[in-house]
Amino acid sequence: MVEQEEIFYVNNTNIPYEFSKEAMRKVKYMSVEVSYVDKMQKFYFSQNEEHVSCSIVNLQDTEEYFEAKCYTYKTLLQKLQVEKFKLIKIDVEGMEYEVINSIIESGNLPNVMC
Repeated sequence: MVEQEEIFYVNNTNIPYEFSKEAMRKVKYMSVEVSYVDKMQKFYFSQNEEHVSCSIVNLQDTEEYFEAKCYTYKTLLQKLQVEKFKLIKIDVEGMEYEVINSIIESGNLPNVMC
């Protein structure tokens, strides 16, 4: 929750988005693991410790991982009892096609997908 007015810039420009405090109160950020199946999955760390991205498909052939419960887009809609998301941002290192196809197959596309 944003307590004070903050300026958010469009990409790397000096053009600000215009968000009021009221508009920001309506934004909900959720960090969840989206997948093409509902199950616990291993997320493998990068070889470079400075990189923050992990991969289900172990793109860098590493040994270290953590496990997280993953949900399909359709399951998230059901769990949160919403008809659709207005915006969803996914970062799914190596599983892009599977996840995007499962979102399309849900039949309930978000307004914006990044």
